Amino acid sequence: MLKRVYKNLGDYSAERQKWAKAAKYYKLAHDHECLAIAYYKMEDFTNLANVIDSLPEQSPILDKLGEKFQSMGLCKEAVDSYIKFGDPKKAIDCCVLLN
Repeated sequence: MLKRVYKNLGDYSAERQKWAKAAKYYKLAHDHECLAIAYYKMEDFTNLANVIDSLPEQSPILDKLGEKFQSMGLCKEAVDSYIKFGDPKKAIDCCVLLN
């Protein structure tokens, strides 16, 4: 129940474009997908890269994170995300595209 409260507080903050506050609540709620969105909106790529470590292998969120990192030109983080997702072809394609 407490996780749901934190998630709702995060959603409330995100609706008002208060991404730092939203990230804090999403982290407490262990909502990695929304947390990744909040970090992306704040352009906090260091913490966004840390989300990769907290996700289980082959999580669909990893594919989305890889795409976000690739769109920002962050090759290493994108490759780490794709590899943990289990898609080495996307990782290689990312390297070719960005280098």
